[in-house]
Amino acid sequence: MKSHRRTEVKTTTGMSVHLTRQRPKKARCTECQKELHGIPREWTLSKTQRRPERPFGGVLCSGCTRKRIVNAIGAQ
Repeated sequence: MKSHRRTEVKTTTGMSVHLTRQRPKKARCTECQKELHGIPREWTLSKTQRRPERPFGGVLCSGCTRKRIVNAIGAQ
């Protein structure tokens, strides 16, 4: 599988291949592709621990979130 990394481990019976899960890629903004800070790169966390609790948290950066909210208020 692509999500697993092959590592050779020395065991008592010789060399063995273990499959370890790779770390997720860095989270990126869906509009400007900037790296999102404050989002851990782990698999074992729950959804609420993986992303910040704000509108578009973990999806958009702060600048793109600000633009989207200002445009929504201006359109009303």
